Amino acid sequence: MPNRILDIAIISMGFFLYGYLALRILRIKARRILHKRFFHAAISILNSSQDDEDCIHQFNLNFRKLSEKNPQLSSDIKSSVDIIEDMIFYYDTLVEKLFKLRFGLYITNDIRNRLVNIADKMREKNPFVSLHPKDANLLANLKRSIETGNADLASTILKQLSEEIEVKESNVRTQRKRNIVAFIVAIIGAFLTIFFGFLSFFK
Repeated sequence: MPNRILDIAIISMGFFLYGYLALRILRIKARRILHKRFFHAAISILNSSQDDEDCIHQFNLNFRKLSEKNPQLSSDIKSSVDIIEDMIFYYDTLVEKLFKLRFGLYITNDIRNRLVNIADKMREKNPFVSLHPKDANLLANLKRSIETGNADLASTILKQLSEEIEVKESNVRTQRKRNIVAFIVAIIGAFLTIFFGFLSFFK
């Protein structure tokens, strides 16, 4: 009976480990697919229009549609400017052949520079676009209160921001502890699965 319980525990831990790894792999794959689709759409848009404002509108439209189909990635990629900056980053850090192999796409340095200019315009128009909507709204209101000289409103918003930061820091600490526990459990599960697998093999 004890051996049976131990076997069940080991199998459960093994399923937990492989399930966790499978979810991570699927998430990475989904993110790569989203990047690839947006990158192709971006090049098509840039080739069809020389008006940066029109391109920005189409970028946002494409990003919104892709986000609706991949809601699980909303915490990783919050706006179209994020993914444009990812595109620039990959182009700058991968050699041309690797970029083409990974995304099935060839871009020129001129296109890269145009993407940089467009990303700068998007950031200038909405500097808080990559933040959580609540945080972005608070910062936008703080910016307006400073521009209008409303010290009382600015003080109130700063207090709200301080509270939000405290909550987020607490959440980060909690999540870090959970990740450590999950990692330890996964390692123990993998070790026990392999160990008892060897034992059963030599019986």
